[in-house]
Amino acid sequence: MVHRRESAYKRLDKSITKKRTGRVRKRRKHVIQRISDDGMAFSEFALRSVRDALHEARAAITSDLTVFDNLHRVRIVCKHLRYTIETVAPCAITDPDPLLARLAAIQEHLGEVNDLCDLIEFIERALESAAPPARLLSPIAELLAELDCERKHDARAFRKWLTRADAITLFDEIARAFVCEGVCHARRERSEDPVA
Repeated sequence: MVHRRESAYKRLDKSITKKRTGRVRKRRKHVIQRISDDGMAFSEFALRSVRDALHEARAAITSDLTVFDNLHRVRIVCKHLRYTIETVAPCAITDPDPLLARLAAIQEHLGEVNDLCDLIEFIERALESAAPPARLLSPIAELLAELDCERKHDARAFRKWLTRADAITLFDEIARAFVCEGVCHARRERSEDPVA
């Protein structure tokens, strides 16, 4: 049986059990619904936010992904995009959960690469600040070489797992879920409103 991770938004919603926070949750839903009903301000904000986050994500994914800093940048912009989508989910035309799951998977894979980068950097800084005993130099060098090899392997595996074309397709699906269809939906609503 495959266990799917729930979005952070849904986990937060489910975790709110206290009476006071329950009222806050109901009020938040009510306010979002009122904003959506009263005008296009919130949905326009949502569209702009998703467009901006998608622009950053597209720029990051087209960078040289053999550079570890660029992989870290992809991870950060995917996290920003996921948080943006979770925040403005009420404005989505389609269910954003499958898209959020795919973004979370990207983050998870790149998180492993980043953890190795951080560990290597930590060990290198520690070696610069304090010289280890001579008997540890060889094992530390071997450890660093092993970690670097694992980091490169994980980065190659990520690039094989998620091609640029796959990422662009994902970003296009997000755009359709929010931007394109949302704009069409908003225009359709406006055109149906009687002119005063």
